[in-house]
Amino acid sequence: MNKKNELNELNDWIATHCEEFADVPDQTRGAAYLYMVLWSVFDGRYLEHSGSREALMLYAETLPEQIEITPFEPHLDYFRKRLAGGHHLRDLVGEDYNSRDYLRSPCFSALADHREQLIGLMLISYRLRCNLVHGDKYRVGLRDQYDNLVHGCQLAKLFLEEAWRPKNTDGRALTWDQE
Repeated sequence: MNKKNELNELNDWIATHCEEFADVPDQTRGAAYLYMVLWSVFDGRYLEHSGSREALMLYAETLPEQIEITPFEPHLDYFRKRLAGGHHLRDLVGEDYNSRDYLRSPCFSALADHREQLIGLMLISYRLRCNLVHGDKYRVGLRDQYDNLVHGCQLAKLFLEEAWRPKNTDGRALTWDQE
């Protein structure tokens, strides 16, 4: 069997034997897979493979006070709109009241400083990860999660690029010792 057939067989098996995924469009399923890969790399590089909220918040404490938020703005706008009504926020955070309170607080508002906004985006990304890994997303379904997952992938990519670092004249991020 070639690699493409192996992957198709696995996808077919998931669609047949995992009712939670049976009606999930291929694009959404692919976005979920890619998101999990990106988050896994971020977790390994910066959270010591812990997958914990505590490790994420310890990492957030290391962020500089001044952060360029421009690369994050499309995702910030998207998630603010998505979570504004409360229903999607409840689905995202479940019983993680610390994340819920942070995302409802002035820390995540348009008036908050960029560092606090970035921490909010990290919490959203973390909750997307938790919902996929622990199955919480399956309660409400993955069918309409494509946009959330693609924004989550873009956020994870930016986290991995360390987009908050100041840039030098050629546009590359400065290393910590150059700042």
